[in-house]
Amino acid sequence: TRVITHRIVKLLERGVPAGGIVALTFTNKAAGEMRERIGHMLGKKAKAAQQLTVSTFHSFGLGVLQRERQAVGGTFTIFDQGDQTSLVKQLLRQAGADRSYDAQAVIARLSNAKNAFLDAAEMSDREGDAYDEIAKEIYPRYQAALRQYKAFDFDDLVCEVARLWARDDDARGRWQSKFRHVLVDEYQDTNRAQLEMLRLLCATRRNVCAVGDDDQAIYGWRGADVKNILDFEAHFEGARVI
Repeated sequence: TRVITHRIVKLLERGVPAGGIVALTFTNKAAGEMRERIGHMLGKKAKAAQQLTVSTFHSFGLGVLQRERQAVGGTFTIFDQGDQTSLVKQLLRQAGADRSYDAQAVIARLSNAKNAFLDAAEMSDREGDAYDEIAKEIYPRYQAALRQYKAFDFDDLVCEVARLWARDDDARGRWQSKFRHVLVDEYQDTNRAQLEMLRLLCATRRNVCAVGDDDQAIYGWRGADVKNILDFEAHFEGARVI
């Protein structure tokens, strides 16, 4: 966080417009601390930072989807954790398995598959793992239900942005033009969907600064892929490693 905040202040001091900078992290608390530190460092010039975008990946993704509403099918709602749990329990009941499975464990498998851009046929299917089997069964029904409700779940806030930018040159170009500098904290915690979003956003300028430590990669169980930081130079050709 220290590296990111100091870099942002240096960019502002060198005349980079605040509106052209986006800093991404993983929690609202971290984003808030980042904004606070930047304001403190700028002192009397803190107003210069008001146009900065400092947020979580998911808050940033929500902003993109709201601005690009027509490109993603029009008005949509967001399923929170309670909505998601209710839907999965309903689907488990329909499959005759509601009392045999913990909904949160099923949701975790759906989330990991979605963030890896896997369809049901590609999902993990470890022999004898009943949770893998039931998650694979209800995944297409879960996705169909979201479409029926015109809803996105939490993971879609990143995944759908990556899909949008991959298929829509105009939408991608708008956001590539907007942000001249992209900064990412705790990069070792990124998953495939977040990597794809970053690669698409930075495809033109290739101006991304990522800070992380592969020794602190502890979130593999929720989809984080340490290979993202280990292979950074392959994903972003010409990167300088410090």
